[in-house]
Amino acid sequence: EIETGTLELLLAHPVRRSSLLLSLWSASATILLVMIGVALAASLTSITLLDKMTPELRTNLIKIALNLWLLFVLIMSITVMFATFAKAGNKVVLRSAGVFLIVYLLDSLATLWNPLEFSRPVNMFSYYQPLKLMFGQRSFWLNAPVLLGAIAVCLTLSLRQFSRRDIPG
Repeated sequence: EIETGTLELLLAHPVRRSSLLLSLWSASATILLVMIGVALAASLTSITLLDKMTPELRTNLIKIALNLWLLFVLIMSITVMFATFAKAGNKVVLRSAGVFLIVYLLDSLATLWNPLEFSRPVNMFSYYQPLKLMFGQRSFWLNAPVLLGAIAVCLTLSLRQFSRRDIPG
């Protein structure tokens, strides 16, 4: 919104910058939750209609959906962080998409090529593996804290940078 002047107009009002950023972040996280919730509801409904639903399957699908939501919120949080550090927002989405594509490809290569295995613990995509969650080979309760911690770091950095940032006129 820097290029259109909308951000200057918003910041001219007596609204704290942190409130502005947190409301943007919260709205985005809520929209992502609704999207994943609808997909989860459709999956649960179709499995129930086929009489294949078990309590274990329901629990695993909910864990997978929550894990996916955490991954999406992390991606959104990193993009917001990039935006707070960028001079102009017109290339932030393109840069973010490029970074996430590279990270995803690195994760894919690390599963196939052992010399890249060292990168798995710091790769966000290694903390969302739905097949391993479905079959109990991976724990949601180990993945979630890592993703939540990374989200908290990105959000904290975004808030610090946005509160100190000058908006070009």
